[in-house]
Amino acid sequence: MFGRIQETGWKYSLAILFNRIVPRVLFRCRRFVIFETQGPTTSGEVPRQLPAGFSVSWAESESTVTAAESLTGFHRTMSAGKHRAAIVTHAGTIIAALWCTELQFDESELGVTMDLAEDQRWLFSGYVDPEYRKRGIYRHLFEFVTGTCGTDHQYLLAINPDNRRSMSAHQSPGLRPVGRVFCLRCLRIVYCSGRGQVSSNRRWSINFTKRPVRLQVGTCSDGDTDDSAARR
Repeated sequence: MFGRIQETGWKYSLAILFNRIVPRVLFRCRRFVIFETQGPTTSGEVPRQLPAGFSVSWAESESTVTAAESLTGFHRTMSAGKHRAAIVTHAGTIIAALWCTELQFDESELGVTMDLAEDQRWLFSGYVDPEYRKRGIYRHLFEFVTGTCGTDHQYLLAINPDNRRSMSAHQSPGLRPVGRVFCLRCLRIVYCSGRGQVSSNRRWSINFTKRPVRLQVGTCSDGDTDDSAARR
């Protein structure tokens, strides 16, 4: 257990413990850095090959999509938008998955919505079975999604800066921080602030079900990144 805390970071581990103790209907608080990339070819890297016996693909059948939901903990009913799951299988079992959505993504626990432009895709709920970690599987899964969807899209993802394991897994010369977000929800009252390339329609909402907080990420040009976001 101590090794797991060291791997993820004690701040992140305490936040997870707090969320397990406090019912989600009462309170949620989260901060995250938003990164963007145009796909693997922009960094000049050659996509990695999966180890022998592993395969990567999009989840096409209802059974494989349901299996991806069970593995990652994300269910399509949690968010509006057009969702797809990329999966890695080994010996007939799904051992890793990564979700990709367009149009919008709802952070239902926080009471906020991320509105996506036509050329933007939101990556989220990536997960690799602990038995198969540290083999480059997640990196290959990430490159599969960005490679097959096309390099003409802006791919966005949010990472808690206190989660050392996730920050390490997403280390790539093609990823750039474009902003950071702090959200706090108590019952139906929401406060949310965005910095860098992140903008919102409002900071406060007394009832997010009737007056939702909606976020957007603008196109980030070279030299206009929020490099400080990765350090906070």
